Amino acid sequence: AITVVLVKGGLAMDLKALKKYPTQVLKSSFIICTVEAMALTVAANILLPNMFPPLWSFVFGFVNSPTSPTKFVSVLRGLKAKKRYNDIKMGAIWGFSASVEIIYCISVFSTLTSIITRSGGGAVETLFLGIANVALGFLAGIVWGLVVGYLPHKDDINSSIKRF
Repeated sequence: AITVVLVKGGLAMDLKALKKYPTQVLKSSFIICTVEAMALTVAANILLPNMFPPLWSFVFGFVNSPTSPTKFVSVLRGLKAKKRYNDIKMGAIWGFSASVEIIYCISVFSTLTSIITRSGGGAVETLFLGIANVALGFLAGIVWGLVVGYLPHKDDINSSIKRF
């Protein structure tokens, strides 16, 4: 369901708005996600005392926090369909920041579980591997985006020219 909502939100993106407000995208993805994960971590420690160690509480927070942007993006799309909300720029910014937020949460989750379950090596090495995972994820996303961008749609008039 998350994938469907994010793909629908991504198809309505306005690249001019994303280029005009790049810091807004980063603020709305990283800051909001981190605050939400911290709130979930504190809630897990208060509501379920002595059940989770602190690092597992952080894992819990970063597992649950990427689901909230999908609700927000789907609400924006619903309001736009009812003609009650027409700000294309904000929808594009929130749609893109939801995708970045999910990547960020997966990366932090991977790094935290590596720190928790490591048998050897230091925390610096594990942190470096987490950063390397993020870089490889972004590289794979860019490559996949370029491949999909060059593949023609079945109804494209120039599809025979674009095929390899």
